[in-house]
This record gives sequence, structure tokens and C-alpha cells, in this order.
Amino acid sequence: GDRAVIWTAEFFGRLPWASLTVPAMPTEGFAALVAGGLWLSIWTRRWRWLGMLPILAGLISPMLVERPDVLVSGDGAVAAVRLPDGRLSASVKSGGRATGTWRERDGERTAADPWPAAGGWSEGERSLSCDALGCLYQVRGRTVALPRLPDALDEDCGAVDAVVTAVVARGCRAGLVVDRWV
Repeated sequence: GDRAVIWTAEFFGRLPWASLTVPAMPTEGFAALVAGGLWLSIWTRRWRWLGMLPILAGLISPMLVERPDVLVSGDGAVAAVRLPDGRLSASVKSGGRATGTWRERDGERTAADPWPAAGGWSEGERSLSCDALGCLYQVRGRTVALPRLPDALDEDCGAVDAVVTAVVARGCRAGLVVDRWV
């Protein structure tokens, strides 16, 4: 009896499709899932099966979430941008807990290469170009400056839509500024 259960679990656990990673479920999707489960549990008549509709909506909700193009850790030390293939590429090779959490919530199994020290990539509507002072990320006609050093702020602040940096960026004229204090 017990050996058959263990053998079955091990067999199915070794199959290539045994586990599936998906983006995190949004709060609304989870609420729909719970409401549908309660509906199924509370009622005994045939219309109780209507509870399957919110359950299905909750189960597909992770696939409908719009994922962010740029992520920044709480201390501003690590940032990540979305690659053309949908994965996240972090500013540092080992971003620790922040990048691990981002990847898990994004449903990624493997980490993408970190940003280059110099150079970059361009594909479709997304591009990343880096030099010694920092990086510029372009997506959907918008440009985000990700300066590594304060010296890059003078040039970037007037020419981009957003600036994301771990240093203080007081007086920066970009449309959105996320610096050490924000």
C-alpha cells in the first residue's frame, strides 16, 4: 500500500512536466478562487456548480497580470529590467533575496545574464545600453536611466523619462525620479 503511493509519487515527480512555474496570483484572483470554493462548499443544490466560474477565473488570473518592465530593490542597490523574451535581467550577478523573490513571483525557473558592464542588446521594442557610468533601458518609446555613478545624472536627467538610482538625485528634471530617498 504505502510503497505503491511512494512509487507513484516518485514516478510522476520525475516527469518533465511534473512541476509548473507560473507568475504569482494577484489578490483579486485569489479572492475569486476563495469565493468560488466557499460557494461550492456552502450550497448543496445544482447551482452550487456556478462556483466553478470564479475558481477558473482565479486559476487563469496569473496569466493575465501585466508584469513590470523595471524592478528596483527597497534600498536601490539592485534593479532589473525585462528582456525581450520576458525574463528579468538584474543589474548584478547575485542580487540575493530581491532577485530571487522577483524571479519566483514572475514564474521564472532560470536566471538571465546580468547587465553588461559595457555594451548591451536591442530587440524589438526593448533595448539596454550600458557604459561605465550606467545604463539606459528603452521600452515602448520610453527611456529609463539607471546610473551607476552620480556623474551620469547631469546628462541623464534632462534626456530621459525616468531615472532610477541608488544615489541622491536632487534637482533631477526627469518625469519620474526614484533615488536613494524615494
